[in-house]
Amino acid sequence: MKSILPKLTSKTEVFSFLGYVCIAALAVAYMRSSTIFILIFLLACIYSIYQNRYHVNIVSLLTILLGVKTAELTILKLVLDTSSSYVIFSSFFLVDIPAIVLIALRVPLCRFIEFKRRGKLEDKNRFVVTNADLLVGKIYITYCIINLLALIEHAFRHLEDFGFPADAEYTIFLYENFRVIWSYYEYVKHTLNIIEFIAVFATISSYMRSERILKA
Repeated sequence: MKSILPKLTSKTEVFSFLGYVCIAALAVAYMRSSTIFILIFLLACIYSIYQNRYHVNIVSLLTILLGVKTAELTILKLVLDTSSSYVIFSSFFLVDIPAIVLIALRVPLCRFIEFKRRGKLEDKNRFVVTNADLLVGKIYITYCIINLLALIEHAFRHLEDFGFPADAEYTIFLYENFRVIWSYYEYVKHTLNIIEFIAVFATISSYMRSERILKA
């Protein structure tokens, strides 16, 4: 299996790698602060865009992540103080869906934008699906599944919100026992955040930048 870690062959690459280490250290230190963590993630994306400035596929993918995380930060500011878990889980779920669509359609969208700007496609092979696309796409699919499951579980745990008697035996049983996602949600999100951070950092590697050959 090929390593996704970059091979450091110059002082410039060493300093670049140290930059990632510093950003990662900040992320770990502020992981429990959602707002600061997202701001650090945005910094990581911007830093990675600079490091990949000659690789249009990675730059366009990271630009999508910048937009997604900015939307997530906006949602945190708008709904985090609400007492409704329905609103919180639904909001994050509705951000994950466009993220998946944008990542999946990144290549045709980039080709379309280039065609509109230049009036032609100078190189049809300039925009391709990379290993980074597939990894980040899988991460956001997992985000989406977790948020959807959390929303469904919350609904089952609060059947009284849908007109069921709050003092019924089954309502109380579901509220007290149906909490798998609720109990581990924070840990799962933190784990996915770390994996996403690693994916962003790993974009400086040739493996992540390389074209992914998809089976027909």
